[in-house]
Amino acid sequence: MDTRVSDIFDFYDGELPELAEGSPIDCGNVKKLVGQLLSGAPSAAKMPTRRKLMKWAVIAAAVLVLFSIAAFAKQAAVIESGEEAISASNAELASMRKAGILKAGLLLTPEDCTYVHDEKLFQLFRDSSELCWVITYNTGKYSGNLVINTVSGKITFLNITAIPDKGEKPWITKNCPPNGLLSWYDNYGDLFDTTMTVDDFCEKLCAYWGFNGYSIAAGDGAALLVNPKGIYNSRTDVNFTGDRAGRTQYIEVNSFCSGAEIMFGFDHSKG
Repeated sequence: MDTRVSDIFDFYDGELPELAEGSPIDCGNVKKLVGQLLSGAPSAAKMPTRRKLMKWAVIAAAVLVLFSIAAFAKQAAVIESGEEAISASNAELASMRKAGILKAGLLLTPEDCTYVHDEKLFQLFRDSSELCWVITYNTGKYSGNLVINTVSGKITFLNITAIPDKGEKPWITKNCPPNGLLSWYDNYGDLFDTTMTVDDFCEKLCAYWGFNGYSIAAGDGAALLVNPKGIYNSRTDVNFTGDRAGRTQYIEVNSFCSGAEIMFGFDHSKG
């Protein structure tokens, strides 16, 4: 954004207060400067028509810039480093737990993570100009990856696997030559509330992402989010109302030898 504070006063023919030409726009400074300009102007009753127009032009320009600043502040890339991305992700994971999306006590640290700044990966919900941080993590109990948008500050993709606790029994063990005996775990309770239905989950995602609603394109919204015994994996296709990417996304719940997993916020053409 190349606009300088003084640019909005170019058409004002009164005296300008001291102003650093290269200074970035700042809400407080604009308010202060406009106040100084207008306080020194003659009253409307004594002011010639041209001066009246100038006064209201200054007010209109100032208001416009202030609104622009507010909008720009929300669109600025506020997450500027990997460390900030990790910190922001922890805050969003806490919000997800509070919203009932997750139950997992996942806490990221720089030592557990690798990250990359990417503008093209996982473009769901994003304009091409928006950047994201892709974080891969392994905390011991939990592993996976996530994408956090630098503009919205929201996690837009999450893949998380929970290693079963020591002594937890698998739901099935099979002989799989040449690997021998392999066990699959359904410890979904380490990830989310196992009484939650697919509809419940989608409603919570709507609230978190700010969407207006959703429709199930493939799957059963009334079914439990967890996979029943005997089912290794399931996928629900969902369309969210208000998703500006306009693509069907997927919610996957899986049972692996490494533990239970859930993924959401992705489409298969990108993921």
